[in-house]
Amino acid sequence: LFDSIPHIAQSLQRGKMFLCESVRNMPSEARLERNLCLKQSIRSLVYVPLFFQDRLTGFLGCESTTIERRWHQYEQNLLK
Repeated sequence: LFDSIPHIAQSLQRGKMFLCESVRNMPSEARLERNLCLKQSIRSLVYVPLFFQDRLTGFLGCESTTIERRWHQYEQNLLK
């Protein structure tokens, strides 16, 4: 799973939320993720890492397929 999203996985493995308000504007080092998201019509996303026994086992995510959106702080807090 994480091999297909290496840029996102780096952030998640550090225990950090990955937030992207515009998939189209992802940096060049996230080209795999950008292409994957664009194929799925994902325009914005936020992912929160899930750990079990100090090991990254997955993530909880919200994706917007209709608009590019700003994820408000209260929404980010709800996901933590």
